[in-house]
Amino acid sequence: MDHPLDRPIWSALATRQASLAQGDARALRYAPDYGVFAAAADRSDASLAALAALVAAGGQVALVEAQTPAAVPGTVIASTAVIWQMVAPSIATAPQPASPSPT
Repeated sequence: MDHPLDRPIWSALATRQASLAQGDARALRYAPDYGVFAAAADRSDASLAALAALVAAGGQVALVEAQTPAAVPGTVIASTAVIWQMVAPSIATAPQPASPSPT
């Protein structure tokens, strides 16, 4: 099984941010007014076709995955980029600032 951060858009839209998702079990995207990110459930023809339908409805999408995403039928790649994803395995509490000395 993939790590959730290997496919962060699918992981978010299929779980914690499902209320923001458009689509179905084959492909999901954020509403176009909210964001451009989308993802297919997998690399199957059915999932890629469902993703293509979401692209047509919203004009364009951005895919973020650890591996190069599969080609989406009927679309063209406008640009590609490397994205560095950072995680915090634990979060430390910041020290409290020192109180100013009374003068």
